[in-house]
Amino acid sequence: MPTNIMVRFEFPFSNCVFWGWLPLEEGDEIVVEEGKLSLTVQFPKRNVLSPPDREVRVSKQNNSFITIVAAVTVRDVPDDLVAGIHERASVRYATADSPRDLAQRVLKFVIARINRVISYARNIKGQYWLSEIEYDPGNLHAALRGYKCKVNVNDSGWVDWRPTHNEYVLSDGRRVNPDWCIHRADWQELRDFVAASKKPPLVNHLLAEAEWHAEQGHLRVALTEGVAALEAAIGVFKRTVDANRFQSLFSERVEAKSFSGLVKKFGLRGTVAVLLPVVFSEDTLPMELLSACKEAVTSRNEVIHQGQRSLDKNKVQRYVAAIRKMCVILTSGQERALEE
Repeated sequence: MPTNIMVRFEFPFSNCVFWGWLPLEEGDEIVVEEGKLSLTVQFPKRNVLSPPDREVRVSKQNNSFITIVAAVTVRDVPDDLVAGIHERASVRYATADSPRDLAQRVLKFVIARINRVISYARNIKGQYWLSEIEYDPGNLHAALRGYKCKVNVNDSGWVDWRPTHNEYVLSDGRRVNPDWCIHRADWQELRDFVAASKKPPLVNHLLAEAEWHAEQGHLRVALTEGVAALEAAIGVFKRTVDANRFQSLFSERVEAKSFSGLVKKFGLRGTVAVLLPVVFSEDTLPMELLSACKEAVTSRNEVIHQGQRSLDKNKVQRYVAAIRKMCVILTSGQERALEE
């Protein structure tokens, strides 16, 4: 008769930053159902890098977890597979799965969902220093050991699960922008993101890549990714803006008959240098921000078209920071654009 088993993992998670709050209460768990697998992700209080009362003391401090716990219920596991759960020898099973196959399937499922937590923090919130966990099916035993994998069959108690016989390290500490932190208000959005399968917005992904490469000193890549994010953000703005909003920009003397047409006519640098200053006020889009973005586009063009090799790290970091601010305005601040 098929049986349900439980599998438990602990994942290092010390680099993901929260602000003045931690999801430690009952009901804060992330739950994902997929076929016969049911995942619950929890953030145990014992694993917090802060005083035990920090979760109820709201303060402007950056809080980080050491580990998170992922528990998976696997439903309807065949009897012969349950009996062989702890076997290490090569044996034949009536089902398609062996214990090793089952462990691979469960671990791959869990890592994919933990990576969506990381993806949310990295791409949606801007914690660009985070890296997703790599799933390596060739190193299953090392992964199960490293993630402290345990199995519980028929409530018989938790035991180490190592169905096969060869590490991932996450450690860091940094000063962060509060906007990068995961706040209580973000938690439901994060839970929905983990349970879904859609990719993070392209603009956010490119920004995270640009910021990571800038920090690592990969300056040409950082600049290229940053300007690509700016282009993508302009694309979002022109697709979502009200078609009638900027009618005053058009006349019979202007070839383009839509805002999107103007963007195409002006090109990237012209859009940044001429069109956006017309659309947005100085309060919303300061000249200093526009100038930095124009410089970034010019510098990117020199890298791409003139083969420039040497870049100044401080300048590239300033460009990327300005591009992020510009992208926020373009992708979430259309309502702040001038009506006329």
